[in-house]
Amino acid sequence: MEQWISEECACVEFGDKRLNERYTIVLENFYSAPEGSIPSSCGGWNETIGAYRFLHNPKVTPEKIMESHIKATKERMKDLNTLLLIQDTSSIDYTGSRSSDNLGHLEDSRHRGLFVHPTIAVTVDRINLGLIDFDIWTRDIETLGKKASRKQKPIEEKESYRWLKSYKAANELAKQYPDKRIISIGDRESDIYESFEEATQEDANAKLLVRAAQDRRLAMEQEETRLLWPALEASEKLGEKEISIPATKNRPARNVRLQIKAKEVTLKPPYRKGKKLKDIKLWAVLAVEENPPSEKDKIEWMLLTTLQIRSLQDALDVVEYYCIRWQIEIYFRTLKGGCQIEELQLEDVESLENAIAIYMVIAWRIQYLLMLGRQCPDLRADIVFCEAEWKVMFVVKDKPIPNLAPSLNEMIIMIASIGGYLGRKHDGPPGVQTFWTGLMKLCDYATVYEKMTMKKDVYNC
Repeated sequence: MEQWISEECACVEFGDKRLNERYTIVLENFYSAPEGSIPSSCGGWNETIGAYRFLHNPKVTPEKIMESHIKATKERMKDLNTLLLIQDTSSIDYTGSRSSDNLGHLEDSRHRGLFVHPTIAVTVDRINLGLIDFDIWTRDIETLGKKASRKQKPIEEKESYRWLKSYKAANELAKQYPDKRIISIGDRESDIYESFEEATQEDANAKLLVRAAQDRRLAMEQEETRLLWPALEASEKLGEKEISIPATKNRPARNVRLQIKAKEVTLKPPYRKGKKLKDIKLWAVLAVEENPPSEKDKIEWMLLTTLQIRSLQDALDVVEYYCIRWQIEIYFRTLKGGCQIEELQLEDVESLENAIAIYMVIAWRIQYLLMLGRQCPDLRADIVFCEAEWKVMFVVKDKPIPNLAPSLNEMIIMIASIGGYLGRKHDGPPGVQTFWTGLMKLCDYATVYEKMTMKKDVYNC
């Protein structure tokens, strides 16, 4: 068993010793072939039946699965001063699968599936340390087309409450670690007034950083009001910042120069039925691309935060923190593309949610290794890879096995190369797709290597 799996499972507790042991086996099997089906990853009839029974057991829940992982995440973050807790929602499409009839609608009535809302702990060096909070849910099919009625509900009964719940989890973490700077970060969907209200309470230890989606009303002098965007556009330019925008399916990667403006603002509250909200004072940072290739591709971010902006560097830090939010997009790409969770064929929703929770842990591990190799390239590979894993890579590459483990960066490149990474001069560092493909092959190679190098003759009965 790999050391990281032992650490992840150290605190697991399903109320049954056999279930605890089975989870360790299931996690190891799923990790060995994240792209494969459950039968192919288990590699045998007995192990496959054991995995299905585990997923279907009523004592097994996503919360129980993630409990040990969240504890391990907190252990990984204990020596850090600043942590970014990034949250987002992603839909998982199971239209046409065995479980689709039991699932709610996604964005329209034609697609069935469920939603995941993880909160990942990321360092300022872009290393994903793991999850500290999550939600998995399916919509009631009866709610389709009733958006207007949902607006009348209190925030606690809306899907948007998950953004507020994530901040509350960040705040609880900040109270547990008062010596750390913990910042909750969300995209435009998290532009919810109640979150700002929560983050400006006296007992709010965690900071909040949100990309604004609404041109909110501001309280000005002499009881005047003004809108957010015009107020920032009229303020003085503080400086500039150059950032790299990663490639997507619809756009290539490019470097962007942003103009930076910042201003302390007081938000006027929106109307809430049966509840009166208060004005909220926080900081706004406007980052606008100077010379966009087109108006459609223009980068313009309005960032609202409880972090104080007293200098240009403070504003630049806020923009940089928001840029790091991209790590959760990489996480979703790993979860869907690397772990192929939309290909799962499970009939009942409970088993499906349990399987997704396990693959959420696996997706974290894949991303963690890749980013650790980029940010800490000179670390020894045997810190995170077992002896069989790093030695077999030299066998695969037809090279002599060294006495000491290679650097982590060298190991990552070798793994990615067997996943299709070419490593040409104009190529960037290995991406998620080539790395997870190589990692899947590595698991098979390492298993064979261990068998072939055992002291006893494995071929004798």
